[in-house]
Amino acid sequence: MNRISFLQQAMEINEVQAHLINELIRDIPNNKLKDFMVFRMKFIEQYKSKELITKEALFEYRKMQVLNSLKSANYFTNIQDMINFIELNFKGKDLTQGAYPYKDYVVLALDDKCNMLNKSVILDNGSFLKLNSEDKALVYNYLYEHQYKIGNFDYVKMITNNKQLPKITKKSQKTSENT
Repeated sequence: MNRISFLQQAMEINEVQAHLINELIRDIPNNKLKDFMVFRMKFIEQYKSKELITKEALFEYRKMQVLNSLKSANYFTNIQDMINFIELNFKGKDLTQGAYPYKDYVVLALDDKCNMLNKSVILDNGSFLKLNSEDKALVYNYLYEHQYKIGNFDYVKMITNNKQLPKITKKSQKTSENT
């Protein structure tokens, strides 16, 4: 069975749609196509088009491939490519924990505007503390040197290494501290 026929049958689509989907997922080799289709099933929701489901699944699949590559070696050859990947894939999500200059238990995240947040510090207005540009640059430089830390969380290690769990700090000032 050729790739187009496989897509038609697996997704219950016509030949034109199969060619469009095939173009979208052209970087997935034939031997990984079945695995991708199984992965794609996690994204199926009522009222979503098959094309949108495939696009969202492909986005996450590629992200997962990069994160898996980061576990064994440095994937990014320059810091700007890494920052672009982070801002595209971690916008509105937790990014890392324990990145320099912060302690191991500090979780850093990006908000919807790609501001980096210290999730261990809550301001009076209830929002997380935004890192200043100097601290953000330090974190990005650290992550470039330690790429395996991107998207990597070890909450169990955090709890077992700290006899007393860290408490979220409430700050009334908007300065970034290495909490």
